[in-house]
Amino acid sequence: MDDLTLSVTGLKQQRCHRSVPDQRGGRSIDMWALRGSVVISCILLLFCPLGCAAGTQATKVVCVGDSITLGEGVKKEENFVSLLAAGRSNWATVNQGRSGWSSSTYLARKQAAIFDIPVDADMILVLLGTNDLLNGHTIDIVVKAASQIDQLTDLIHQRAPKAEIVLMTPVNIFPRDLSERLRRAGFGEQSPRYLKLIGDALRELAKRKSYRTVDLYSAVTPGNTLDGVHPNAAGHRQIKNAIVEALASPSTPTSDR
Repeated sequence: MDDLTLSVTGLKQQRCHRSVPDQRGGRSIDMWALRGSVVISCILLLFCPLGCAAGTQATKVVCVGDSITLGEGVKKEENFVSLLAAGRSNWATVNQGRSGWSSSTYLARKQAAIFDIPVDADMILVLLGTNDLLNGHTIDIVVKAASQIDQLTDLIHQRAPKAEIVLMTPVNIFPRDLSERLRRAGFGEQSPRYLKLIGDALRELAKRKSYRTVDLYSAVTPGNTLDGVHPNAAGHRQIKNAIVEALASPSTPTSDR
């Protein structure tokens, strides 16, 4: 037997029921039983990892975006934000997708939008740019979207200074699958080209500010949208997989923020 087993065995053999009076009620306290419980407590503390006592702190991941982030058209458990949490036991995700919002909308409503971001967030994933094309398909729109997302990330950093900000490029859309509603809204044949240009501008922004990026432009394959824009359940799984794969790579900042 090892020293620990001998020590515990010795305690059992020496139980002579030494006791002292309890000043509060006149009862006797078994001192050997008390000492034995202390020994057992010490053993548990010695062999139990710190996480047993304190619990493992979950990584709080906030997803800021539009209706794609919100998960329009799919069940809550099917959108990529929920899938990220379900696939990583140490992640607690917060879905802050807002249907119809562009980078312009976020800045116009910044007080409410930024205030909703938890100050103790560990990571913030930003997926914006798609709805900016509803204002037109021009280079000026591309430049404006990147500039406004730049401003938005500054506000996010002020709100949650310890959080890592990750920029995600807009998901491509499929003109031939566009619903009539989305065509009337402003999406069309030129949308894929300008979404790619916005993604290119966001990668440049991320490089300048030392953010990691997730390229989602080609993440969703043809046939995996509900209406040419919003991913179906399979499309959301593809987005989740692309995010997990990108974030598995080590962060490689290239400049100061």
